[in-house]
Amino acid sequence: MRRAMGSWLDGPKAALNNAREQAADERPQWRGERLGLPEDGPGAAASPGRRGSAFLIDIVLAALITGAFTAPEFPGDWSLLTWALLTVLPVSFFGATPAWR
Repeated sequence: MRRAMGSWLDGPKAALNNAREQAADERPQWRGERLGLPEDGPGAAASPGRRGSAFLIDIVLAALITGAFTAPEFPGDWSLLTWALLTVLPVSFFGATPAWR
């Protein structure tokens, strides 16, 4: 009985190892390769750190713009509207937000 259980337990491990080998062969070499983007330079996919910092810059810019119109009060939720406008309009016309350029 032990021999039968051992072969039953070894089956999924063997299949898992085979799947890992196939996945390693199909893994892209750089971010955006599957989309046809270059590895670096213009048109390359941005790193998560760069995307996160651009997002933070956009948020701070929206808060400053809204704060200029709502001073001396805090902008509250109006900064969300400003952020949406700062995101939607430039991306629609130029393909990037102000922080991305």
